[in-house]
Amino acid sequence: MTASRAADLRALAYCLMIAAVAIALCLRVLHEGVPTLADESPLPPPAPVLFADVLPSVVEEAVARYEPAVRARYAPLMAELGLSWPARQVTLLGFKAEKRLEVWVASGDSQFRRLAVLPVLAASGHAGPKRQYGDHQVPEGFYPVTELNPRSSYHLSLRVGYPNDEDIAHARVPRDKMGGDIYVHGGSRSVGCLAMGNAAIEGLFCLVARAAPDQRRVILAPVDLRVTAVAPSGDPWVDDLYDRLRQALADFPAS
Repeated sequence: MTASRAADLRALAYCLMIAAVAIALCLRVLHEGVPTLADESPLPPPAPVLFADVLPSVVEEAVARYEPAVRARYAPLMAELGLSWPARQVTLLGFKAEKRLEVWVASGDSQFRRLAVLPVLAASGHAGPKRQYGDHQVPEGFYPVTELNPRSSYHLSLRVGYPNDEDIAHARVPRDKMGGDIYVHGGSRSVGCLAMGNAAIEGLFCLVARAAPDQRRVILAPVDLRVTAVAPSGDPWVDDLYDRLRQALADFPAS
């Protein structure tokens, strides 16, 4: 066999190996979906599933799949609170230090009532707002839920609207370096997000999906500021943010 023939065969074998790897990766993506891990993933997230007044069919399919069990779990509790399924307003309170998420619901002019207290199974970072991509921080502040993703690599997920206008106004890095893709999602691992477990996210997903589009909110705080004080941070904006968080949380009594 000539040297050139041997080189051609090696090149062909290499190309076949690359093609086999590419096919395997494509089959894995088709089977499992594109992996996403908060804002730390080097891969782009899947196309977002946006809210609409009429739920997109893909979201509605997920709601139809999980809602019977979720309704059986929560509708009796809502009845005890004087509310009927579904709630038109849903606010999620996330407390980073306590690793706790509280679910508060209301309808019409009724006051918010606490429906559930859920453990956060995984989160990262420490007290203080998220500043940039890769800092592993869970944001702090007032956010809308901007998207539902029924095809999440973490079962189901709710996208938190970080960065908001306030984050951008006080940013230390350019907008494209601030990060994003912050979710409340299923599973038990996370970087910069709140991992709630699959059973919990099914309930959260259905509750949020059935709420009015402009009444889906997340309030994220470093600690439960209703019962715990925080020392001054040395940053006037952060200290002011914590004061406003404390005032807002007064509408959601701790006991």
